[in-house]
Amino acid sequence: MKKRTAFIGAILSLIPLGHPLLIKTGVVLSTTGMILSVPEKVNAEFRNVDRFFKKSEKRIDEGDYQGAVSIMKKLISQFPKFAPAYYQKGYINTFYLNKHEQAVSDFTRAISLNKGGKSDLILFLWMRGFAKQQMSNIQGACIDWQEVKRLGDKEVINELNLYCD
Repeated sequence: MKKRTAFIGAILSLIPLGHPLLIKTGVVLSTTGMILSVPEKVNAEFRNVDRFFKKSEKRIDEGDYQGAVSIMKKLISQFPKFAPAYYQKGYINTFYLNKHEQAVSDFTRAISLNKGGKSDLILFLWMRGFAKQQMSNIQGACIDWQEVKRLGDKEVINELNLYCD
């Protein structure tokens, strides 16, 4: 299994039950009929999100990186508060298109929308720091990586030792 596939699966599995993707379908469950209809709608939306990620991954495998970004933009248009879509878009912009400024913007948006908890926040900050480092914004990268360390991730120490004072 590719790292990217494993990552996407991990991100999707971290969507908390209170995520806006799920909240909008589970407002107040007062009747049995409504309780039975909500899981169907939630599952349909999840399948829709999963389909976008699979299409994006396929485009990456085919070398169509701009197409992969376009798919994430479509997902974002449907779910504008879904942080993993911004992360995926930033990941493609960083590693495949060398559009680091756009990636920083994508990761920043993912950070601001983060509902996945501390582990997602660590990942989003780490990647934004990497994109900043690629732009030679070492000071900005170090600020993000210091926050990653403060949140408890010890693996970032290598970057801190290599690039930061």
